[in-house]
Amino acid sequence: SHGNDVLGHRGVRWQPIPRRVERVHRAVGVAAAKEHTALLMGTSFPPLFLQEMSQGAFPDVMPTVDPLSLQDSAAVEISRNVDLFNVIPVALVAHRLNCQTLIRYCDEFVQNNLDGV
Repeated sequence: SHGNDVLGHRGVRWQPIPRRVERVHRAVGVAAAKEHTALLMGTSFPPLFLQEMSQGAFPDVMPTVDPLSLQDSAAVEISRNVDLFNVIPVALVAHRLNCQTLIRYCDEFVQNNLDGV
């Protein structure tokens, strides 16, 4: 970090305190070289929508859980594998199949991680 042309900028010699970059809020690690910078981003995962899919007649007295449909079961399993790299393709397929559970999960995931998607 000493000398000219450090951190990919001409004339930058040394940066004693890392400079804050706008719109990057959850970087948990940084690697910098002469011509590029890589950020390790933290990811926020929304809760699965199991509670609104299973509705009991008397939830305060005795909660009953209705079995999930095959589409909802598949949506839960797929949502467990959603990450920053595949959320957009998964959301497109969910829209194509009209899977509201997976659409809501992907929408919330993108909202929570907008700086990394």
